[in-house]
Amino acid sequence: TWAGVRPLVREEGAASRVSRDYEVLEGPPGLYTICGGKLTTFRSMAQRMVDVMVEREGGSLSRRPGPCRTARRPLPGGAIADFPRYQRAAAAALHKGWQIPDAAAERLIAVHGTDHTRVLALAVRAPELLQPLSPGSAVLAAEAAYAARHEMATTLEDFLRRRCGLMLFSADRGLPVAGQVAQLLARELGWSSREARRQVTAYANAVGRMDAFGSGEEPSAAEVSG
Repeated sequence: TWAGVRPLVREEGAASRVSRDYEVLEGPPGLYTICGGKLTTFRSMAQRMVDVMVEREGGSLSRRPGPCRTARRPLPGGAIADFPRYQRAAAAALHKGWQIPDAAAERLIAVHGTDHTRVLALAVRAPELLQPLSPGSAVLAAEAAYAARHEMATTLEDFLRRRCGLMLFSADRGLPVAGQVAQLLARELGWSSREARRQVTAYANAVGRMDAFGSGEEPSAAEVSG
């Protein structure tokens, strides 16, 4: 169980009927605040905010910048006209050429797009990174190494919750692979054995708190320590 908090702009009436739109507020001088919105509008919100700031403050810069370009810039790995077709072809090639299981290949491309080749490049000298984190898992070990090198993952929870989603979407919360992932991250981030163990304990505690929130109960010390 997990939940999010939506930052709605205050309106009268039931929360379910409040607009999901956003507003840009100005003041005090030099401060601009954007309120409201939702995850699916984050790029248009960023565009509006940048354009407002350029319009109001651009004159103080040495060179007046142009308008925000986010609408014309693809997300990393997303410069593909027909993504479903690309995914099918690339997944088939990964299964045939790299012996990557179909589910893992499809997930790898769905998450990283054309950048999946950068993830696989890490396995050229370390072929063991091509293995799933556990039998039946669709997450490859290479993704943990890639998250540490290129996606600013600095903790075990960064990867298992925010990069691969096992904490949120796997029935076992990723706990069975926490130790293995900690060792992968330790090699990338220079953790000591003690720090790797601390990361596993911290992650188990985070899972315990999340599950306790869903059940309405406080986690016991045994539950969160594994």
